[in-house]
Amino acid sequence: MKVLAAVRIHRKNVKELSSPVDLSTLKKLVLSAPSYCDQVAIAFPADDLNLTNALNAEFGAVSHISLVPVSDWGNFIPALNALLLFAAAKNFDCILYQSVEAVATREIVDVLISHLSEDTLVVGKCFKDHRFQPPSQPLDGVTAPWNTLAIWSVKKLALTGFLLVAEGFHDVAGGVEEVSVIALLQTILPDSSKAKLIRMKQDAIGDGWITDWTDAGRKEWHTQKMASKLSRPAAHLKLLHLTGHGIVDHIEH
Repeated sequence: MKVLAAVRIHRKNVKELSSPVDLSTLKKLVLSAPSYCDQVAIAFPADDLNLTNALNAEFGAVSHISLVPVSDWGNFIPALNALLLFAAAKNFDCILYQSVEAVATREIVDVLISHLSEDTLVVGKCFKDHRFQPPSQPLDGVTAPWNTLAIWSVKKLALTGFLLVAEGFHDVAGGVEEVSVIALLQTILPDSSKAKLIRMKQDAIGDGWITDWTDAGRKEWHTQKMASKLSRPAAHLKLLHLTGHGIVDHIEH
């Protein structure tokens, strides 16, 4: 199975854009990525010239890295779908969306892939802020897989891409984009769109999501994002008349 690791990097929530570009965390990800994927695609806002120059200098000549400039970064959806377009165009079987701060290993990714069966749309790793309760839970912002670390079937996700309802239009906040597309695809293609959340034994000693940022703007953004994990996707489903649709299998591994 051909796997693309899809990463987004931006500085929209950094208070001082004049500060030096810090790629140290991204470099750690890139160094470990060949153990669990075939290629890494890094999406970034094309209008951030300092970031563009830093990425090109650091990764431009690295064979397993592809840089994906996004001309209109928006809030959430353009970069996600730019990475999906790249994966589809390059004939990847699945796309592993990964936050720069999320730790992935071959063991973790192999577990996720093992659950990505023919009837499945997405498999995600469980994190401490999820509400995990086997065997299954109604779909919402704390029971669904997060693109912090989640692997999707490219051919299935590419039927719609992530939906613009999760971009932040229609007078509702954006984000938690996983919920609306899962709800839609489970409604129209119920036999082939399972969503699965996997809690692994190693999570007892830490879930592998590093959130102790030193930048005040990044900390504030993350806190606000986590506090609204339920309300944002609930508003999106209401707009789509999909409230109450969707289920997520919760699996211990």
